Amino acid sequence: MFLLIGVLSLCLFFLVAGLERAGKVEIAHALAGPMRVLIVPMYLVWLLLTVAQVAIAGPVGLPAPFAAIVSGINLVAGLAPYALVDYVLDRRRGAGTRK
Repeated sequence: MFLLIGVLSLCLFFLVAGLERAGKVEIAHALAGPMRVLIVPMYLVWLLLTVAQVAIAGPVGLPAPFAAIVSGINLVAGLAPYALVDYVLDRRRGAGTRK
């Protein structure tokens, strides 16, 4: 899952850069928003948690049961920003249809 999001972000990055070089600035700016949405949680959550794990456990890593628990926490915390944004957008869409 993380690899797929990373590859998608990288492809979107090159697409936006290519469109901007080609002079299609409007389309590039429209695609830059989703690119930021994909990239920012990745670096804010996954990178910080990985750095913290390496700082605590060192290069050897954690013992097997703890490694599985930390991996699960990383997965949940890494997906939390996406779930939060999805929830907020769903609530906003629901509030817009009730008016």
